[in-house]
Amino acid sequence: MRGRKVKASILRLSLLSVVALTACTTIPREPDAPSEFIKLTLIQDGELPAPSSCVVKKRIAYTICMDTKTHLALWVAYRLTKAGVTSEANQRKNNWRTDPDFPWLTSKVYSKSGFDKGHLAPAEDFESSLQAMNESFYYSNSAPQVETFNRGIWQKAEKAARELALTHESALIASGPVIERGLPPFRDAAVVPRRFWKAVLVVSNSNGVISSPTPAVPRLHANAWIIPTDAKSKDLAPYTVSVDEVERVTGLDLFSAYENQLEEQFESHSSGIVLN
Repeated sequence: MRGRKVKASILRLSLLSVVALTACTTIPREPDAPSEFIKLTLIQDGELPAPSSCVVKKRIAYTICMDTKTHLALWVAYRLTKAGVTSEANQRKNNWRTDPDFPWLTSKVYSKSGFDKGHLAPAEDFESSLQAMNESFYYSNSAPQVETFNRGIWQKAEKAARELALTHESALIASGPVIERGLPPFRDAAVVPRRFWKAVLVVSNSNGVISSPTPAVPRLHANAWIIPTDAKSKDLAPYTVSVDEVERVTGLDLFSAYENQLEEQFESHSSGIVLN
């Protein structure tokens, strides 16, 4: 999205939010396997890990980029549908488990650490699929968070993203930690993030159905937050930012599948503006 604004010496990750849907497809009842919406282009910045340390894995309902240096996911991304949100076929069970792709993350990482296992992709978003629910409890889909943050303002951000999917039938959601210099160490060479971000994009046609990027101008609705773990406010408003700001602090390129002219229209806004 911002490639033309960034100096050639700064290389970045590109998160390409594309779903395998056409403008008139209906929303599936079950969360489908993620399509090719993750694109790793470049990243070689003093603040961020090299691409060789980032391992991308697809789950049934979300995709994760695990950094093998910090032992944290740089981001998770997925499409959430209204049908998936309203289905409660599988109630939440806090059954945390080791991710077979990242076996070094076990229960020992959090045992008596004083930190919560904070979901990056929340379990409540995957209640329509037992496998998706189980995969949301991989330790790889978590980061160390203080209890007041995880069960307070971060939970509010999760709920706000979920409400967008309910309102607009479907939403593209991405979230992760802000990896920056000077983070306190955690167990097994991991770090404890001081800030987390979440970004949501709804791109729909006139019928409210999520659509792929096309030359025709779709309706766009973007929301983003960067929240410190010591957040004082219980309200999301002080932490609402533009997608551009999330990109600036993370080095990611969010929602880059959409036409540059459209991106310029909504990226710089921080209030969740709907554009026609």
